[in-house]
Amino acid sequence: MMEDLFTCKLEESRQKRKLLSIYDDKNDIYSFRVGIVIMMFSDSVLIVQFNKRGESNGYILLRLVDIFKIEEDTKYLIRWSALLSLETDFVPFQTSSVPNPRWIEEYGIDYIIEMCNIEKKMVTIWLIYEDSFTGFITYYNGNELLVSVYTDQGIFDGVTVVEYKNIRSLAFDSADERAVMRMIGHGGNAL
Repeated sequence: MMEDLFTCKLEESRQKRKLLSIYDDKNDIYSFRVGIVIMMFSDSVLIVQFNKRGESNGYILLRLVDIFKIEEDTKYLIRWSALLSLETDFVPFQTSSVPNPRWIEEYGIDYIIEMCNIEKKMVTIWLIYEDSFTGFITYYNGNELLVSVYTDQGIFDGVTVVEYKNIRSLAFDSADERAVMRMIGHGGNAL
């Protein structure tokens, strides 16, 4: 029953562009993300996140199994809503060729990984083991990813291979990824 209620609230956010507080880190139960669901998948959800100034702070893909609490219509969120311009269309990818929508719904995380690879988006990946890294996806075969990793200073830091099943969340276009990209442009080294 709870899973159905979670799904309904997430879908309502997507359809009505409703702002939510989403809790997904069981190791830090006071930490949450403020955002709007823009895509729903069978096993995950893509959220546009907002910073404290009400500006878009990129996108994050979260596994549904990791979401343990959702809040809506709180005083905090109502105050945030006043800062937001919800008329904006949130378009995570520039590529216009979208595969069969039924395929996207079933294989959402595959779609997001593929699009980040195709569009050479810098991503931050968090694993179920609490490890994280930032870089470019250079290869994905549906089971494993090859990622060229960069430090916060924009310096190439080797290559990481990770199994798809161990990914807890994936973010792109946030202030953190944009900062690393700027560092790469100022003395770091890119792909």
